[in-house]
Amino acid sequence: MATPNQKHYHDDEYDARCEFETYLGSNKPFKEDLLEDVMKIVYKMFSSGSVEGDTIIDISSGLFMFQLFVAADYFQNIIMIESSDWSVEEIQKWIKNEPDAVDTSHMAAFACALKGKSTGWKEQEDKLRNAIKQVVKWDISQGNPLGSVTLPRADCLISVVYLEGVCKDHNMYRQLMKQFSSLLKTGGHLILKIPDYEYVECILSISHSELRKPVG
Repeated sequence: MATPNQKHYHDDEYDARCEFETYLGSNKPFKEDLLEDVMKIVYKMFSSGSVEGDTIIDISSGLFMFQLFVAADYFQNIIMIESSDWSVEEIQKWIKNEPDAVDTSHMAAFACALKGKSTGWKEQEDKLRNAIKQVVKWDISQGNPLGSVTLPRADCLISVVYLEGVCKDHNMYRQLMKQFSSLLKTGGHLILKIPDYEYVECILSISHSELRKPVG
């Protein structure tokens, strides 16, 4: 069943910066439940050595890039794919360290804290900037979201609260999941952060069995 108020993140009115400041600012109530919890999980996976490789591709909602501050310690090549032109623009501002870029110091600091370090957040930001090799448009209104862009197969794919937010029904979810998972190497790892449906409205509800259909 479709969710009538589903939001498309390629829409012109979508404001990636507003979403970032609303949910991911350093003093926001979601910071611990979303940002820090996800970073802890990702750190545990990567630091255990169970997920390895050179290339990781991320597709997440807008500027939900906190997981990549952890990934930068384990992957030399990070590729970000984004549905919104606005998101691409804001990410490029951050990569170039422009004065009006979003403030991610708290994310970088928490990535350092996971390693037992109380300093070095600026270096962690620079490490991520250097690791991001491409920021690519993913146009979900097209049959082939990447258009003419060809990406290398990744050792790991990661998505944080994205597909469930942009898909209007399960058929659309399966189609986009197939397209996303096709970017994964054989034997690679797919990491998905599914939203907590108890607290989030206008999100497509996905069961475990439904999730496995496109990729299993």
